[in-house]
Amino acid sequence: MADVDNESSQWLLEVLKASTSKAILAEIHQEYMALPKSQRGGLTLFKFIMDIVHTNTTEHVELFRSFLNTYQLRDTADEEVPGSVSGFVAVVMMLAENDRPSNLVLLLNGLESSNQKFNDTVSAQRGALNTPMYEQFKQNETELSLLLKFVTIAKRVYYSELQAERWKPAKTSQHLFPALSNSSKLTAEAVLAKQPKSLPPGY
Repeated sequence: MADVDNESSQWLLEVLKASTSKAILAEIHQEYMALPKSQRGGLTLFKFIMDIVHTNTTEHVELFRSFLNTYQLRDTADEEVPGSVSGFVAVVMMLAENDRPSNLVLLLNGLESSNQKFNDTVSAQRGALNTPMYEQFKQNETELSLLLKFVTIAKRVYYSELQAERWKPAKTSQHLFPALSNSSKLTAEAVLAKQPKSLPPGY
């Protein structure tokens, strides 16, 4: 594993451990530690966490559907837009096709933000879904693939506006991963400073 991959994996590992409940970590600890050290790391831990969280019980399906139907990007700090949108897409993909809300326009309604160009882009996408041409699109692509394309466009606008300094990220302590809050000392530099580069990532 290249040094940069090792460092990235170790940093993600520490972030996830600091952001995940002790109950979940305890549940996956034995299985995780049974792996060779060379196979441990942030991505592996993330996979174990997702295996536990992603259980298609009736309760989880209803929880995911409720999240999608009430999702509001406006409730997310501007600096967390990419992560929040990625989380939104992850929930969509966790649901089986017949469990997803059928109204794609409804899902896009929650993507509005504090940036006008971003909102205009999402609005234009919603408008396209209400045209007869949309029915032709659906003949060749699934609603999920169309949603992913629209979200990709929206995220591209976000990064473009951010680079042009027309989107000023709000500084906040509310993060998708609590360990990455402004008050946290769990920075990439702090984590990597404690890790010998010659060793594979471990728990």
